[in-house]
Amino acid sequence: MKRKNWFFISALCALMSTSFVACDNDDDPIPTPSPTPETSEYTAGFYIINRGKSKSNNSCISYYDLTNKKITGHVFETVNGRKLGDSAQEFFQYGTKIYIPVYNSMIIEVVDAATLKSLKSIEPKDAGGNGAKPRAMTASGDYVYATLYNGYVARIDTTTLEIDKQVKVGLNPDKLSAQGDVLYTANSGGLNSPNYDKTVSVVDLNTFEVKRNVEVIINPTRVITDSEGDAYVISMGNYSKDPATLIPNTLQYFKKGSSEVKEIRTASVVSICNDTIYGVYKQYGATTYDFFTYDAKAEKMISEKFVTDETKINGDPQEIDVDPLTGNVYVSVGGKDVNGDMYIFSREGKLINKFDTDGLYPQGVLFVYKEQASEKE
Repeated sequence: MKRKNWFFISALCALMSTSFVACDNDDDPIPTPSPTPETSEYTAGFYIINRGKSKSNNSCISYYDLTNKKITGHVFETVNGRKLGDSAQEFFQYGTKIYIPVYNSMIIEVVDAATLKSLKSIEPKDAGGNGAKPRAMTASGDYVYATLYNGYVARIDTTTLEIDKQVKVGLNPDKLSAQGDVLYTANSGGLNSPNYDKTVSVVDLNTFEVKRNVEVIINPTRVITDSEGDAYVISMGNYSKDPATLIPNTLQYFKKGSSEVKEIRTASVVSICNDTIYGVYKQYGATTYDFFTYDAKAEKMISEKFVTDETKINGDPQEIDVDPLTGNVYVSVGGKDVNGDMYIFSREGKLINKFDTDGLYPQGVLFVYKEQASEKE
């Protein structure tokens, strides 16, 4: 039976009807798009957001076509006739729009998912009318939410694309996650080193007010939620080079409605898909790293070594994304002043492909699905 797409787009590089999704299995040497038994959709390709070098105005978006194994760079520029901006942090899709917080440019770029055509450049402001730097995005109901590094979360109406309200959270809020009527923000205090923040703000989306602050390890930068609304938090610690004083990158969690925090393990980057957490630990400045998987629902480790072959990662993992259709895991890796790399692993943890992303510091992917006509039953 034919499953309806979330929506269709005309992909810039493939010129075909497709649909996007991100959630953040085969052993073929290169991933080949193929439909699953349950659906007529398959993964046709994916977009990559490249942050670029700070203060260089070289953020860009690339597209990788899985059918012809080809990457096309600077697709936002091609469509819009201008550059994306300085220090794009991520891209976040909600409905038929993609939201891109561009930190140093102090804009949230909103593009049409069908064409990548710019719909609006939202300019967050503080109470004094000064520009505010957006960091990350999430959504729930009729609103999209953005952390602003000046200590606020902005609420954006998805119809008008206007910021209609802001709420004060902690110092330099970073990644955030919303589920139902609750929103969590990781308050890093990153600009106040060594006096980092150490809280996660819990915001009631019905009132758009902070209900409470949960204390975690210093310098929290990322929060994700499982299907039950429990929060998983990455704290980056203090970056000390002295093992005696080091507070390492750590994954913690607390249950919805609770403030009791429990540590899980060391971790630097995590993503969640179908209640499985995919993570990597690589301490700042270290040359060693390890990948792992964790069952959020059962609250137990699945594997302490997700990558099962001898693949070596060159550079610093920036993001992990999982294709919910294939189970393939995408690891965005950045290196200083050189183009980043994309590593694609099968669900069994074996390297499928690796290639240059045609941009500096890739910050994740957005999957593109094409619908294939199914056989009559």
